[in-house]
Amino acid sequence: MNMAAPEISQPFIGLTLGLIAVTGVAFVRLLPYRRATAALMAMLAWLAMQGILAGKGFFETPHSFPPRMGLIVIPMLAFLVWVARGKLPLTFAEACPGRYLVWFQAFRILVEVTIYKLTQAGLMPREMTFEGRNFDIISGVSAVAMGFVAKKSSVWALKSIISWNLVCAAILCVTVVTGVLSAPGPQRMLMTPIPNRAVLLFPFVYIPAFMVPLAFSLHILSVRKSLAMLQKKSE
Repeated sequence: MNMAAPEISQPFIGLTLGLIAVTGVAFVRLLPYRRATAALMAMLAWLAMQGILAGKGFFETPHSFPPRMGLIVIPMLAFLVWVARGKLPLTFAEACPGRYLVWFQAFRILVEVTIYKLTQAGLMPREMTFEGRNFDIISGVSAVAMGFVAKKSSVWALKSIISWNLVCAAILCVTVVTGVLSAPGPQRMLMTPIPNRAVLLFPFVYIPAFMVPLAFSLHILSVRKSLAMLQKKSE
């Protein structure tokens, strides 16, 4: 399996494994055993499939139609719809302390550092960093402070958490759209000097295939939990 930019890949793989471990522990502690096992197996299968495809260069076909990157984007969108509407995600959100749903977003600081290093290695365009159109590092840094707000259950605190999640999700949307439209393929509309190749390579395919949906899921779960708490207060 080919590995892009080994000096950046190794710490990034460590970050990925750490996130998988934390997510897996959360499944086991907050969900019924069978559902936790099923969720963990599904996550590992998805990550293994994306890693194998990226390692074999499957996504590096700029002229293929439909874009092979759709095998990442479309399932991700379907998954996020389920997170927003499904019963099991709500069960998870209600069982998880709200502050952890916010604090966990701090992992995005390390993702942004990785992206910055990838631009220096010529694998991502400058537009994907905080020097360009990506302000997602604000979400990671502010998550540290907002986690303390999430410890409170007042109406003001809950509304603040909802607002923060919506703003940070919007920032992430801009970053994702920039990433997709600057990646090699027929969907490329942002003709940056350097294409966004990194997200098609192993192990950095885990940015769109794992870390982006993880960040969106945490936003959705936090909002669902806060709305449920607000509803209980109004009853």
